[in-house]
Amino acid sequence: MKKTIVFVLTIFILFSGFATQGYALSDSKSVAIQALLDDACRTSGVPGMSISILADGEVFYFSSGYADLEKGLSASENTLYELASVSKAFTGMGILLLEEQGLLSMTDPIQKYLPWFTL
Repeated sequence: MKKTIVFVLTIFILFSGFATQGYALSDSKSVAIQALLDDACRTSGVPGMSISILADGEVFYFSSGYADLEKGLSASENTLYELASVSKAFTGMGILLLEEQGLLSMTDPIQKYLPWFTL
């Protein structure tokens, strides 16, 4: 659990510094992001991690560590990760953003959006 918290905080810190940029990432920023990711991977003990950053309509991918430690396969933008309970936080944030935009209401019954779902 502690490793998950370190990982999530690292990702939020990375995004908070670069999410508001209105232009493509410079080489120096790319190097700095890669260094932060390498450091986060090393200090957290997580075998591998990947992030993507959208800047000026362009997607930049960064990876560190291994997708498969035993086989020595490096992590990449195509590596699939198990998110476990972390996905609940992202789902909750997505629902709050949709409510803020008026696209759904949390007081509506779930069947309004998932008619097949029964309680």
